[in-house]
Amino acid sequence: MDFQKFLENQQRIYSEFRDTSKIEKEGLIPQISDNKGGYIIALRHSDNIVAGIEKFNEKVSGITSSIRYEGSNIHTTLATYQVAEGFCPIEETLNKLVKIVSDNISLMKKIEIEYSQWLIDQYSGIAAGIPDLAFFENAQRIIDYAQGYGIQLKFPWGAHITVSRFLEKLPHKETLELVEIFRNSEPLGKSTPKYIDVGYFSHTPESFAINVVERFKITS
Repeated sequence: MDFQKFLENQQRIYSEFRDTSKIEKEGLIPQISDNKGGYIIALRHSDNIVAGIEKFNEKVSGITSSIRYEGSNIHTTLATYQVAEGFCPIEETLNKLVKIVSDNISLMKKIEIEYSQWLIDQYSGIAAGIPDLAFFENAQRIIDYAQGYGIQLKFPWGAHITVSRFLEKLPHKETLELVEIFRNSEPLGKSTPKYIDVGYFSHTPESFAINVVERFKITS
């Protein structure tokens, strides 16, 4: 996959989010699954981006209950590995992932992502991001390097930030109010992530958490 195909696929998924006809007609359909997890390599955003998401989620929580992504969990995925229900991290694998990023961190380019829109579907809300080429190249470098360790990392489908996962159905009127919040709220704007975190995540029916093993600063 090249950068242009990545952007085209990302745009296709964003377009599906922009079609709110199903949510306006059928409402929210919470997807509450069993405990799930996996290894993750993630970008961490600056304080102003985190604050913007937390402020936005205050509006969302005034209408419906959801898994809210807050400071410690707000991220953009660079790669994941072995995502599954009943996931249990293995120290040896975590050490390999840390080594993979450590060996490449000096080659990581500064990334810029423009978050110009909030999007909603029947299950979740996201900040839609349009990344520069460096995002794609950094992810590809890590994924290619990991193959030397026998690790097949999964490429992210986009440079979005998940901000909430809905936990309840809503009456029609309140569903329309929620859609309007996503349509009319001021977007986050440009983000220049400062760190890459290596660790694993856990996703329960009522929570999401990233457990960070190692943090690397993007210096270039």
